[in-house]
Amino acid sequence: MGGKALQNTVTRRYQADEYYALIPEVQDVLSNAFLRTIAANAIPAYRTKESFGDMDMLYSTMNDVPYTVEQLQRLFKPNEIIKNGDVISLDYKELQIDFIHTPWDRYDYALSYFSWNDCGNLVGKLAHRMGLKHGHQGLFLPLREDNNVYSEVCVNTNHSRTLELVGLSIEQFSAGFDTLEDIFEFIAASPYYHPDQYLLENLNTVAKIRDRKRDTYRKFLEFGERQDRSKYAPYEHRTDKTHFMPHIFRKFPKAKPLFDQEMQAVAAKRMSRDKFNGDLVATITGLRDKELGQFMIFLKNNCYWAEQSYVIYLSSKFIEDSIVRTFKLYSEAKNVIYDDYS
Repeated sequence: MGGKALQNTVTRRYQADEYYALIPEVQDVLSNAFLRTIAANAIPAYRTKESFGDMDMLYSTMNDVPYTVEQLQRLFKPNEIIKNGDVISLDYKELQIDFIHTPWDRYDYALSYFSWNDCGNLVGKLAHRMGLKHGHQGLFLPLREDNNVYSEVCVNTNHSRTLELVGLSIEQFSAGFDTLEDIFEFIAASPYYHPDQYLLENLNTVAKIRDRKRDTYRKFLEFGERQDRSKYAPYEHRTDKTHFMPHIFRKFPKAKPLFDQEMQAVAAKRMSRDKFNGDLVATITGLRDKELGQFMIFLKNNCYWAEQSYVIYLSSKFIEDSIVRTFKLYSEAKNVIYDDYS
């Protein structure tokens, strides 16, 4: 998970037998020290994997607060320890261990998502084809405006149901995988799979940079090259994925009210923005650039109606007249105001 995060201490690859023997020892250290750990699991890899360069340890605590660098330092007494985002990496008996915290209510989903090498990422590409985001916290529907994500609706936090949505076997996933090829065959069995959707040129910039570094992903691309493309419908790189929404909401009906609520909030925001915005204020006052920005701040700090929750109920005439009156007062006390608000 952390890759080769430790650069200033000696670590080595562990053979499978010594790696699996170390897991319960790490779990015991983590569980007994603060009596806060309620779950800790080394993330499963395909069963014939012969050696390991690190150990990914997922854990959850009683109060859902992750351990600090200082606490893990006292527990494991490593030569080196670093924090990178949500992952804390340290050395223990010459093996890099990456500690990943997750809240208890998402623990099962996170463990399933991280399990079996890059399987979660590969499943995520199937979900992405539907306009969804599959991650360790659950399945989400990103809401976009002008290609910017402004919110996300949580669609599902049951991993098995996510597999079901994208047409994958729950039983096969639960049984696990012996080889990488088994994982690849599992993904390719989805009716939403197409080799071309995984090509680096069809990924967004973030995914492209991340996935080109992954050895498992490279091997999956090689697997895709061996597939008979005539078995699949032609791949279309769609930007509009709304045609999948009825299918998603049939599977997860509780997500529909959350989606509707977000859409209502967006509609209200757009209505407010149409009635009160910088262009309107600039037209009325003649202000531009920095001076316009200063007056906008003054408006929002001193006029109750300038909040979105009020603007949507006010007439355009009321808003325009209020801007005129406020700008007059602002101009009369310009020097004072500029001192206070610049």
